[in-house]
Amino acid sequence: MADLSLVVQEFLKIVPGLILFPVSLYLGIQKIGHVVSSRIEAGMDRLTPFQIRSISLRNVRDRSMVIYNIYIINKERKLLILSHKCNPPLTLNSHECIVVEIPVHSRQYIDGNEYTMKVSDILTASTYIDVGDKVIKCTATHKSKEPFFIKYRPIHKEINKFNDITYDNNALYAVVYMIGSNVYTKIIDKAGFINDCSAEFISNNIPLSQLRTAEDVTNTLNMWSFGKSVDSFGVYKLRQD
Repeated sequence: MADLSLVVQEFLKIVPGLILFPVSLYLGIQKIGHVVSSRIEAGMDRLTPFQIRSISLRNVRDRSMVIYNIYIINKERKLLILSHKCNPPLTLNSHECIVVEIPVHSRQYIDGNEYTMKVSDILTASTYIDVGDKVIKCTATHKSKEPFFIKYRPIHKEINKFNDITYDNNALYAVVYMIGSNVYTKIIDKAGFINDCSAEFISNNIPLSQLRTAEDVTNTLNMWSFGKSVDSFGVYKLRQD
C-alpha cells in the first residue's frame, strides 16, 4: 500500500504538466509560420465596371507581419486579376483583421483588348500576400518569393477621372457648377441619368434626344432654369465617339 501511495503521489505531481502540455503546444504553434484568411468584395455601379472593391485579411497566427503587396490570382484562367502595392506597407498584428480598400478603375484590358470581369473570375480566385521574405497564399504558406505569377496574363486597368469622380464608358458628360464658393460635379450617363442628383436639378434624367452634344445638355438645363439655382455652370463632354 505504501508503494502504491508513492506512485499515486508521483503521478499527481506530473498531472499539471500533462494538462498544460497541449495548451503550451497550441500556443507555440500559433507563433509558427503565417496563416491568413481573406475575403474579396467586388461590385459595380452606374459609372464603373465590375471589379474588386476591397479585401479583408485576418491574421490567424499569434505573430505580426508586414504586407508589401497583395495579389489576386485565378489559376484556372491564368489571370493576375489584381496586383496591389501597399504604400506604405500594412502591418497585420496577431489575430487582427483589416480591410484594404482598392482604388476603382474605369476599364480593364488583357493583351491590349478590353476585358469585362466576371463573377466567376473572383469566385475561383485566390489571394496571395508578399510579407517581405516570401509570398504566401492565404491559409497556406508559399515556399518561395519567386514571381510565380509571371505565367498569368495580367488584367491592366485604366482609370478615367473628372474632378475626382471615376467613370467608365457609360459616362457622357460632366456638369460642373458653383453655389457660393462650393464647386459641385455631377455625371450624366448615356441613358441620361444624372449621378447623385441633387435639389438644383428639377429632374434626374436628361432626354435621350438632348444628349447629342454638350450644347444640347446645356440648353436642357437652361430650360429647367438650372442657371437660376446656381451661380454658374458648365457642361463638359467626357469621351470622344
